[in-house]
Amino acid sequence: MNYILFLIGFAVLALLFIFFYFKLFRKPKKLQRIWDQIQTGEVKNSIRSLKTIIYKQGGSVDAHFLLAECYRTEGNWALAVVEYRFCLKLKKKTFPHHPERSPGRPRRMPSGTKKGQRRPHGAHGTRTL
Repeated sequence: MNYILFLIGFAVLALLFIFFYFKLFRKPKKLQRIWDQIQTGEVKNSIRSLKTIIYKQGGSVDAHFLLAECYRTEGNWALAVVEYRFCLKLKKKTFPHHPERSPGRPRRMPSGTKKGQRRPHGAHGTRTL
């Protein structure tokens, strides 16, 4: 009876080890291979590979950054900017608290206003002609 539980426990631990191995170590190696392809100039294959990775596994910051680098290398600036901005958005979700603005510290009021006073509409520092 104890041998069966031991074998089941060992099998579960082995499966967890295999899962985490592929999750943590194989994916970065695949992205490293794609980065090497980008460096050698195989941009079309890299874009195709990165799009499948993003579609199947969800977009990590690294995958979106490499896709932006592919677009930049290709000269497609509009899509590169979109991907770079997406990377920044994902990065902000990862680190929600800004170091200069902690939850206990009040926000600075815009110049020319006092606490509780609102700026009039259109008074955002722009001039109208």
